Amino acid sequence: MGVARTDLAVWLADKDQASFDEVVRSFGNVFGPESLQPHTRLSELDAIQKWLLWRICEYGTSHVPPELAASVGSVGDLVDWASVRGGSSPGSPPPLAQPWSTSRVRLRPLLADDVAALYEASVEPTLNYRWRFRGSTPSIGAFQQVLFQDVLAQFIVQRHDEAEPTGLVTSYNFKPEAGHVYIGFQRTSRNVEPSGEMLDGVFLLIEYLFANWPIRKVYAELPDYNFYPLGSLGRIGTVEGCFKAHLVRGEQVSDLFTIAIYREAWASFAGLVRPLLGGAE
Repeated sequence: MGVARTDLAVWLADKDQASFDEVVRSFGNVFGPESLQPHTRLSELDAIQKWLLWRICEYGTSHVPPELAASVGSVGDLVDWASVRGGSSPGSPPPLAQPWSTSRVRLRPLLADDVAALYEASVEPTLNYRWRFRGSTPSIGAFQQVLFQDVLAQFIVQRHDEAEPTGLVTSYNFKPEAGHVYIGFQRTSRNVEPSGEMLDGVFLLIEYLFANWPIRKVYAELPDYNFYPLGSLGRIGTVEGCFKAHLVRGEQVSDLFTIAIYREAWASFAGLVRPLLGGAE
């Protein structure tokens, strides 16, 4: 028996019960059987849940447009859009065609031509406090010197349908004797309505790290303003430390969390998510 679809402010007229049930099943496999209902407001989902929901609903369609992501209200509305646009049923993507790509993005090497965009994003006045320099503006020569400092592996995240890079994912401070490494990412795209491309890139980077080295756990350091929107991260990672009132910018004081993603927990999560990300055409 299908999930009852009630309380929908229907964005499009077509309602495909089978498509909706498939979305609920795919989403529930990762976040729990009661985690999604047709009347669930998108504003109730955290950033990881939204990312996966966009990805499930994209199958058989082009990517979810930013204007739709900003305007659609409920999960039911989003599935309506996907079922009208789609050729294949949501929740049934093709298998990965390339190991380090999804249906939206691929990882590629960092080239000399990418440095200018990375530098600009790092020193841009409204965002530079979020990146490694915390507001300082090094010369581009100094920036290039530290770009590969202590790096194990890093890649440009590139959309298949765009010429400009979306951002950078990186791993650093690798300790082979202890079996751990840190990761970070930096968005360079000027798209004001990102729809999860960088999370695709982070997923691929973590897959790459666990596939190529005997790493026990991957660390990420997240300020509280990045940590709390990723509420579902608790299903994958473990909070192993928190520096209270560690970051200060003007009157804003933020905690800094250290999250550990263990190989075993990642294998369980990735095994469910990997088939939902699609592959390059």
